[in-house]
Amino acid sequence: MDINKIKELIELFEKTSLSSLSVKQDDSEITLTKETKSYQEAPQLPIETPSQSGHLIKSPIVGTFYRAPSPESKNFVEIGDQVNVGDVLCVIESMKMMNEITSDIQGTITHIHKNNKEMVEYDELIFTIDP
Repeated sequence: MDINKIKELIELFEKTSLSSLSVKQDDSEITLTKETKSYQEAPQLPIETPSQSGHLIKSPIVGTFYRAPSPESKNFVEIGDQVNVGDVLCVIESMKMMNEITSDIQGTITHIHKNNKEMVEYDELIFTIDP
């Protein structure tokens, strides 16, 4: 392969989004690869702290947060719902056991801090209820 053609090939390759390229011509072969940049996931920002007037419901266990009893069912609660003491707010699956998390206060759901099927840690904020 002609050195000028190789230089031209390199210049063209650098302008593309390709990460590698192999070219064979007669008995010659050239392989070009670009170093791929690994991007780190941006750190998650902390959840905004709710106002002091809200009652905080925190996870009593580590597990997977579920907003409904099954995929076909409606969510236990939505923002704006009125809840009473003992009402089920969510289920947290831990070690293949489904644990119902209930309200310990009467009030209005003002914030749901986790998404369905998200992992929760012990003592992590999951609901805010306005008494």
